[in-house]
Amino acid sequence: MVAVLTSSSVSFPTLATNQLDLAPLHAGKIMGLTSAVMNLAAIAAPHAASILTSHHSTRSEWQNVFLLAAAVNAVGAIIYVIFGSGNRQSWADDPSSINEPSATLDPKKQHMNDEKVTDFSEQ
Repeated sequence: MVAVLTSSSVSFPTLATNQLDLAPLHAGKIMGLTSAVMNLAAIAAPHAASILTSHHSTRSEWQNVFLLAAAVNAVGAIIYVIFGSGNRQSWADDPSSINEPSATLDPKKQHMNDEKVTDFSEQ
């Protein structure tokens, strides 16, 4: 149980950070979908435990519950190691801001984005 809780406490910040790496503009949407799947798994877990321990709730039945949880975590980790990436995805780019500079500065450094900028260093 200590190993499971330790690994899950490390995995959540990694998951949140990875979503920001993949698609910064869409990280909230991706986080919502991930949380929905996570909540569905949290709903299914007690049902799976009750099915596996429905006979007499013996030690061997509870071992099967823990083995199932370990298998689900191991398969998820293996899939992430094989297919996971921290690279920004091509679909995550905002097409409207690709060719537009965020700030324009004229050669004399007098105007920035059509607003007058006062340079106090020359006074």
